[in-house]
Amino acid sequence: MPTAEAELVTVPQRENVPAAELLAALRSEADFKRDCTLGLVSIATEIEQFRGEMQRELRLLCGPDKFEAWRSFAIEQKRKLREELAKLVNGPEERIREHLNFNKNETLSYLRKLNLDVASIRKLNHSALEKYLALVKAPANSPGSQTSTTPPKVPKTLSTWTTIRAPYPATYAWESREWLRGFWKAGYAPNAWIDSSSGLLGNINFICDSDAGDYDVGIYDYDAYVTLWYKMPSAGLLEMYIEGQVGNCNHFISLEDEWGGSNAYARQNCFWFMQAIGSQRTGVIRTSASTLVKSGTDAKASMSLQPGLTQWAHLYSDVPFRKDEWVYIRAGIQTHNDCFANDVRVESSIYCKWCLKSIWMRST
Repeated sequence: MPTAEAELVTVPQRENVPAAELLAALRSEADFKRDCTLGLVSIATEIEQFRGEMQRELRLLCGPDKFEAWRSFAIEQKRKLREELAKLVNGPEERIREHLNFNKNETLSYLRKLNLDVASIRKLNHSALEKYLALVKAPANSPGSQTSTTPPKVPKTLSTWTTIRAPYPATYAWESREWLRGFWKAGYAPNAWIDSSSGLLGNINFICDSDAGDYDVGIYDYDAYVTLWYKMPSAGLLEMYIEGQVGNCNHFISLEDEWGGSNAYARQNCFWFMQAIGSQRTGVIRTSASTLVKSGTDAKASMSLQPGLTQWAHLYSDVPFRKDEWVYIRAGIQTHNDCFANDVRVESSIYCKWCLKSIWMRST
C-alpha cells in the first residue's frame, strides 16, 4: 500500500486524451451501464415469477375462500394499526410495542378460527426465503482485493505511483439502480453526498416496507464516484489504492412481524470500487468497507464505523492494458441494499459519508 515515500505525479486532464480513445471509452461505459440495467430487468423477471409461484402456493394451501378472508382481515387490521400508531408518533416504545403485539395476536387468533394450518404456512414462508436467497445474490469482494486500516510501506524504488487528492481535477458522479415490489424509497432518497473540492463522497440508501404483503422484494444499488483518466506507463494490470476516511457510516435494520408466522431478510453492503475502461473493460472491482445482515422477525440490528477511521482499499483490474494506453476510471463508494419481506414491516437504511483522501495508481 502506498505511503508518502511514493513519488507524486500529476494526473492527466481529460483534454489530453485523444478524441478517438475518449469517445470509445465513454461508449463502453454507456454500454456497461445499459448491461447493468438489463441485468436487473432479467433478475426482476425471475423474481416476479418466483413471487407469483409462492403466492399461488399460499393460496392453494389456504384455499381460495379462506385466503381471501385472511387477506381482507389483514387489510382491516393494518388500517386499525395505522390509526393507533398515528396517535403514538414519538410516543413511548412500550406503548407502540403493545399495539404491534395486540395486532399480531388478533391475526393469529383469526387464522386459527379459519382452521388454517399455521405451521404449514410458516414452512412455506421459510422455503420462500430460501428460494429468494438462491435467486438474489449480493455483490461480492473481487478476487485479490482487500480493505485494510494499516498502510504498509511501498519503497519508492519499486514503482512510481500516480496520486491525486482533493480538490480533485475530475468529475464526480452518482447513479442508482432499483427494483421495488412492496418496498418504497424514503422521501429523501436518493441523496448523494459529493463534493470534489473537499473529497466528500457517499450516499443514503434507504428502503422501507411499512405495509408488507406476501413475498415483497426490494433491491437498491447506489454508486457515488470520481472519474479520471490514466495513461499506462507500462503494460500490465492497473493497480489502485483508495484512501478513505469515515465521516459517517451507519447501518440500521428493523424487522417487525405483523402476524406471528412471517419472516424477513435484509442485507446491506458498502464497497470501495473501481472500474477501468480502455481497449478492454474491467468488471466492477470491489472490496468491502462495511456490511450488515439480519433475518427473522421482531429484530433490530445496527453497526457503525468509527468517525475518523481510515481505510485503504487495494484493487486490481481483471484485464491488462497496453503501455501508453489511456484508461478511463470510475472509483468510489457503492452501497447495496436488498430485502425480502413476507408480512413483516422492514426498514433498511445505509448512511454512508466518507472523505476520499487520495487515489493511487500504477501499472503492475
